[in-house]
Amino acid sequence: MSDETTKEALIEAAKKLFAQHGYDGVSVKEIAAEAGANISAISYHFSGKEALYQACLEDFGKARLAVAERILVAPATLDEVRFKLQLFAEEIVGCHLEETDVCQMLHNACEMDNPVIEVIFQQTFIKVFERLVEFIASAQKKKIIQPDLDAFLSASMFFGGLIHFCNSERKREKFFNRSIKNKNFRESAISHMVRIFINGTKI
Repeated sequence: MSDETTKEALIEAAKKLFAQHGYDGVSVKEIAAEAGANISAISYHFSGKEALYQACLEDFGKARLAVAERILVAPATLDEVRFKLQLFAEEIVGCHLEETDVCQMLHNACEMDNPVIEVIFQQTFIKVFERLVEFIASAQKKKIIQPDLDAFLSASMFFGGLIHFCNSERKREKFFNRSIKNKNFRESAISHMVRIFINGTKI
């Protein structure tokens, strides 16, 4: 394999194993074996397990922030608030469909308060949330939604609801036979979340 192919293979193998077993439950030997690469390739490309773990999340985090910055621009009308929250929610849910392993890594890291990715969280995922807070605050300043609501709490409930909804996928599929893989269910769920938020905040 070429250097670039080896690097990508290591990242994909690491995502899979970290998602399944957590950071502490995976060795560099196991990652190399999964990728079909020599164990020394991890040191060569990433200088070790910690940097490889960060690499699995860094580009994903930057991409999510770029999308949030593009979508969550200050709205001028209530319809814009609704439309942009819809797009933002579709992006979050879509990530959980397309990047299952990375999202599972994130959930695992949050539960364990993993310091390995604290910097990445601060530079990307936290900023995504802060962008949502700013978006809601800007709608309040224009008196599109209720100005007496706490923008931080409002964003927490909307964003937290989305994350919990996505993180509950396995149990929901197992016990209720409902999955975000189903386009109709996914679209209905996103529509409900946005409608509940809008109805609870509009003037």
